[in-house]
Amino acid sequence: MLCPLDIGYRTLLEHRIPNKLNYRKYKSNHFLKETNFCFQNLLRNLLNVECRIEILRQRFNRLSRLDLRKTFEKIDKLGKGYILDIDVILF
Repeated sequence: MLCPLDIGYRTLLEHRIPNKLNYRKYKSNHFLKETNFCFQNLLRNLLNVECRIEILRQRFNRLSRLDLRKTFEKIDKLGKGYILDIDVILF
């Protein structure tokens, strides 16, 4: 189980009283289904972003001479000043 480094928060999480309204099938499951689902989505999205960044890095490595400013401007077609995952997909 993942716990915060701060002792106070860790104690709150480890010794919290479960909600009596929501029955859990397994007693070892300390989080509600919604919390587990949100945490899984967070990890899935982090891995997805890391994979996309790695693919983009590999594409840049294949180019012999790369001007990072021009490349950034190519990816950022709308001129927002930042790159979203959809910008990388469309690149």
